Amino acid sequence: MPLVTGDARRFVFFPPGHFVHKLPNELKGRIIKFCDMPTLVALLHDPQWRPFVETELMLSFLKALSKITDRPVAFRDMMRLTKAIITGSTALHYILRRPSAWQPADTDVIVPRQSFETALTFIMQLPDANVQFDSDVEPNHVYPRLGQGYKRLVKVTTRYGVIDVMQSSSQSPFNPLPNFWGTHVMNALTADSFICPYPKLTYHRTALVRFRRQHPNASAMTHKYKARGFVLYASNRHLSDLTVSCAHFSACASRDRYFGDYDTLVVPIWDANYDVNDWAEPGAEFTTAWRLGGRACGNTRCFLHARPASSTVRLLPGEPPATPV
Repeated sequence: MPLVTGDARRFVFFPPGHFVHKLPNELKGRIIKFCDMPTLVALLHDPQWRPFVETELMLSFLKALSKITDRPVAFRDMMRLTKAIITGSTALHYILRRPSAWQPADTDVIVPRQSFETALTFIMQLPDANVQFDSDVEPNHVYPRLGQGYKRLVKVTTRYGVIDVMQSSSQSPFNPLPNFWGTHVMNALTADSFICPYPKLTYHRTALVRFRRQHPNASAMTHKYKARGFVLYASNRHLSDLTVSCAHFSACASRDRYFGDYDTLVVPIWDANYDVNDWAEPGAEFTTAWRLGGRACGNTRCFLHARPASSTVRLLPGEPPATPV
């Protein structure tokens, strides 16, 4: 049952006296394992369900980490120390709650500029870790070109699979994400939360894609995610309501966004009292702002209609300038 409505911060609550409050704890523990993420997010705000949700989110996070390391808790501690994030299909798989039709092929880790070597040293200590590729972008790679938000890419093979470790060009690990090829791969797992900048699109298996040119891997990538149940659009014209102002639409091509804004879904994994304001406020060092860009919807009723829809990525005030690549 879809319980996320409107913007990402408004939820539908179970009213007092609802039968779900009277269920025995053992049954709650069983039910929670079959709930989708929007339902878990709603239940997280219910004091009677919160402990079960916190446990489920924590165990799911450790299970995701256990697929890439034999020390998931230590890996989480490394993420917290270095402010690294996990993105791409691994984060998407976690947010979509165990889609049985597919599994992530690899794991994408983005690390802030100054703590990159610390994170890479830890990852190289994983069993059978070997560097398969370093520095330059592979031919036909789906990541942005070197310099679009990150300055180094190291592909590490381990006993558990492949980890792509990216060094952000700034102190924000989110800096490369707006350059990624679609909204569905802009999600992130931090050490203590998961972050979804486009929750409405993501939970409806919908995404806006932005191949700036005919990329050699464009066909393969779109086919892969269509096979995973996603509907992909090249323009938000098909998603916007052109009869009203759509400036509130999170995927508006002309709208400025930042990780942690009003439309971003930020959910704590370990502690329901987790405060995102430590990093997700304008001026915070940890976040990044962007304008999606691409083809504007052409809605003349929207006050952003006349605004250029060019794609931009910028560091918010307070962030030191990135070191030139």
